[in-house]
Amino acid sequence: MAFIIVALSIPVLALVPLGLFGLVGGLREREPKVAIGGLIFLLAAAGCGWGISLVVSVNHEITGSQVARANAVNCTAEILGVRGERAQINDTRFYRVRVRVQVPGEAPFETESIAAVSPLLSGDLTWLKIADLG
Repeated sequence: MAFIIVALSIPVLALVPLGLFGLVGGLREREPKVAIGGLIFLLAAAGCGWGISLVVSVNHEITGSQVARANAVNCTAEILGVRGERAQINDTRFYRVRVRVQVPGEAPFETESIAAVSPLLSGDLTWLKIADLG
């Protein structure tokens, strides 16, 4: 993901000064074509900035918890097996994991879950869901 952010930041850093220079110079010299060209550069920079924010928000959504705190249950999950890497989005890897869940006061149950490993979280596992799929 860091590569994508850097790759989108370079055009922003190049397009903003060119756009401002063209827009301001065109307005001062009363040259509408130059001003419109500068505006186009600024809009392109804004598009790259929007792309950066989209990449960051999607990665946060993928690696963030999808359970509201009000619905969360304190439990212990024992990993029984992992079925290899299921998918990879940017630098985040997703695994299908078989777990045994023990909720205090209830009988343990086994289920499958999806876990994400992101370099943004220093390699920590993030559980996207643990639910009884049976």
